[in-house]
Amino acid sequence: MEVCLVTFVTDPAVQDAYLKALQGDQGALLPLVAQSLASGHQLLDRELKGLLEGDGFALTEDVVSKDGEAIGERRVANPAALPTLRLMELMGATAAQQTVTPKSRAKRGTEEAATDLLGWLHKKRQAGAEN
Repeated sequence: MEVCLVTFVTDPAVQDAYLKALQGDQGALLPLVAQSLASGHQLLDRELKGLLEGDGFALTEDVVSKDGEAIGERRVANPAALPTLRLMELMGATAAQQTVTPKSRAKRGTEEAATDLLGWLHKKRQAGAEN
């Protein structure tokens, strides 16, 4: 078996950051993470602008009879929008992820309450161990 040692990352600063992180410096990757998030948001912004300036999230298509005659129109999802919607999910930029919808606000409240309860229980357990 042969091994091919091809360098995929050619930027020495990126290589150095990963090496430091592997050696235990947890903060070494923070600048790379910030740059990655900023790049993702720029890409999302560009994709959204392109969609909105183009056909948008919905298209109009003809409704036809059995005879092939156009009898109306209907709105359908634009298939070109699907990759942008997926990118929005990955970036945490959907309405639900931003807790804009009533359901997501209620879920956030439930999660915060559970976190508060777990924190309270943890403090009680620590206080009991100290006594």
